[in-house]
Amino acid sequence: MGHEEIPPKPTYMADGTTRTEAIGKQVIHFRKASAKTLADAGQKTGAVFQALRYMGKDRIDDRVIAMLATALDGNDRNLLAKQSKHVPAYMHTVVQQIVIYA
Repeated sequence: MGHEEIPPKPTYMADGTTRTEAIGKQVIHFRKASAKTLADAGQKTGAVFQALRYMGKDRIDDRVIAMLATALDGNDRNLLAKQSKHVPAYMHTVVQQIVIYA
């Protein structure tokens, strides 16, 4: 019998309580997040901020910055700069690097 991969439990940030829900055979984890963390959810810029939070300041390097910058167009990069006033201080430098990435 081979090793079967266990699929990861999808985790979603939500403004409600932290909880786990079973929908059929799928288990979904909802993790409580602050309104600040949920700001801009559903936009590309929100996904960038979530990725940076997930990675943490010690794991963000030039490769990560390049990948995020190329996923955004000029309008998204400008929006990212405007929205960065609500992020932790360490992200400001990263956001600046993403915005000026050429």
